Amino acid sequence: MNIPEPMFTPVYDLGNGEDTTMLTVIKQNREDEKNTRSIIFASRLRRLPIKS
Repeated sequence: MNIPEPMFTPVYDLGNGEDTTMLTVIKQNREDEKNTRSIIFASRLRRLPIKS
């Protein structure tokens, strides 16, 4: 049995006007992840004891 090779279509090659929407959604999701990580990191820093 032959397994067909997968066909990958780049997101910018949709050609139906949704490519800009897809890129915007991806960009927004990345920004949300960065913000979430920075908030978590900042809260961890606040919990660290300050040693002098």
